[in-house]
Amino acid sequence: MVKKAKAVPRRWTPEEEDKFIDMYGKKHTATILRSLNISYYRFLYKANVLGLGPQREADNYLTLRQLRIIMKISPYTIQRYIEEGLHVVIRCFGPKQKNRVVDLDELFVWLERHHEMFYARRIEPYALGIEPEWLRKKRLTEQNNEYKFIKYKNKSKPLYKWANEIGINPTTLSCRLKRGWTVERAFETPIQKHRRNNNLNRKE
Repeated sequence: MVKKAKAVPRRWTPEEEDKFIDMYGKKHTATILRSLNISYYRFLYKANVLGLGPQREADNYLTLRQLRIIMKISPYTIQRYIEEGLHVVIRCFGPKQKNRVVDLDELFVWLERHHEMFYARRIEPYALGIEPEWLRKKRLTEQNNEYKFIKYKNKSKPLYKWANEIGINPTTLSCRLKRGWTVERAFETPIQKHRRNNNLNRKE
């Protein structure tokens, strides 16, 4: 029996270490993770090895484009979030650069209140920095729910397979069923479409 070789972690280049040191304490954890394409555990390990001390969460904002990429959602979903109360502000990042951004602390509060409007499993662990406990539990719950078998039209399949087949988000289906909808109503009710908003053409 051949033993599988253990995966060897990629070594840091001197340029990456310099960038890490330069950003540490000045940029938000999520920004550093994305910029260097590293996990939260590598982040903690490197900070400890370099003796950098506690991370100061200085840059606590995400642009709407960054948020779309992290949550894997469309511009129209972002617009729907804004219509439902997600607070967005304009920040200047230079003489001629303005972006619409969201505060991460406010984002977590809004997401918890509107937990039925997003799919936690699409968000990579720690992509938003240090996560609240409720977000980790939601991700685990969604994972478990996806593999529950649902009977529909005399066929039984896991929820995630039905979702792919009928083109509806698994979280949407799960939430509908939790509200007491019948399987037929949950599967056959179309998703409400939102009108295109010209504001989406603004710089994010």
